[in-house]
Amino acid sequence: GLKARGVSIIYISHILEDVMRLCDRTTVLRDGNMVQSGPVAEVTTDDLARFMVGHDVRTEALQRDKTTAHEVLRGEHLSDGRAFRDVSFSVRSGEVLGVPGLLGDGRSELFQAVFGAGPYEGEVFIEGKPVKVTSTPQAISLGIGYVPRNRKENGIIKDMDIVENGSMVPLPRLARRG
Repeated sequence: GLKARGVSIIYISHILEDVMRLCDRTTVLRDGNMVQSGPVAEVTTDDLARFMVGHDVRTEALQRDKTTAHEVLRGEHLSDGRAFRDVSFSVRSGEVLGVPGLLGDGRSELFQAVFGAGPYEGEVFIEGKPVKVTSTPQAISLGIGYVPRNRKENGIIKDMDIVENGSMVPLPRLARRG
């Protein structure tokens, strides 16, 4: 209706199919510079993706047969009674699990619990075997790592350099060896 009345609309999106369906013209900015502008009829979604990132985007290389990869980590009906409730997930070898959400939605608390830094109810399985993770050293020994959302505040010791920070996890194991 707005378009029919002569109203111009600027639509900003990374959903290229919507851009192709809704827009008459496209303009692509990359690093603050205009890299493409013209009628939608003169570009494809592949063209737009290439303009956006600066090179061809090949999604077929990212696909793999997920049925052959074995499950490395699974959580079933995980709850802590306040921040997260009845969460289940499965991660297979070579897979990246994305858990999007907003601040305060319980994601950090969920994965801190799986890492042994908080209580949880439910079941955690590593390589198909049930485990009860009760401490971060135990989690590390089981092969579980955790990268906090705010790495500058929670992932490093600011007074230590990168080598010292990077040496902290294996330090106890190295110290036992003499």
